[in-house]
Amino acid sequence: MRLSLSRRWSLRLISSSSMREAIESARYEFRELNYALNQFQFHKDKYSFFVTPSAKYKPFYDAVMMADWETAGGLFADADTTANEQAMELFDKLVKGTPEEQEEFSDYRRYLDL
Repeated sequence: MRLSLSRRWSLRLISSSSMREAIESARYEFRELNYALNQFQFHKDKYSFFVTPSAKYKPFYDAVMMADWETAGGLFADADTTANEQAMELFDKLVKGTPEEQEEFSDYRRYLDL
């Protein structure tokens, strides 16, 4: 399957741009918060946050967070992978989707469950 140059470039942005950075930043912030919470005891209880990928958005989360598209043959390799398909579907929702879809799928917080 061949993609146009602009679509290839746009798909690369999904995996390496601000959405991935925002998810990584949120995970880091919650690790820091959990570290701070671990220092305190509330009566006999301790509290922490568990951050996991949202079940609803997991396929898109996986496509965005794939470790390294370049060493895996590139996001746009001719091989038809699930992550590749999910990245293309996400791209379509972000670029061609309804305003509601664009808002829903561009918010990194939806990709995480707390």
